[in-house]
Amino acid sequence: MPTTRNVHFVTDYPRNVQNGLPGMIVPQFVYEAPRPTGHARDEALPTLMFHSADGTLGVRVQDVLDGRAHIARAEDAPRLSLTGTRVSLRICWPGYEDWTFNNAINLFDSTPAKKPVKLARIVDKIALAVSAFYSEMGTVTAKDDGAWDVRRIPLESLYLVELRQVLQASWQPVICADIH
Repeated sequence: MPTTRNVHFVTDYPRNVQNGLPGMIVPQFVYEAPRPTGHARDEALPTLMFHSADGTLGVRVQDVLDGRAHIARAEDAPRLSLTGTRVSLRICWPGYEDWTFNNAINLFDSTPAKKPVKLARIVDKIALAVSAFYSEMGTVTAKDDGAWDVRRIPLESLYLVELRQVLQASWQPVICADIH
């Protein structure tokens, strides 16, 4: 019997937030482990919302990759794990197999003090993961919904809006596409 999967969608946000989105929410399935594992979320950590320094919701992926992004609260060090030192990122783009970038974000810097990484570094790593996903999927034809084929949506049109915890050490970025 087929199961229904939850989807990240615009209605996840209150109307005032919907109006400030930098495009359409990519309707990704919410990542679910293929089988029960020991990595369930014992205690959910808060989601991270990404804002530009001017307060607008979302940070353009290409600006992050080019080093031009101005991220609000860039010096904050948000907590992405209660126990681990690295987390993985999951992308469940419509029409493609679920994609994982294992150990995508080291949560501590490489100094002897092992300081927690700043939000700016986390956003850098997420943008690199989205770019890697695009590179890998750019040679694959979308299965279900050609409207979301990555070859039709320029990387330059993507914005990071939010990061949601889906397993103890796994997070999924919520992405908007500014396509008109």
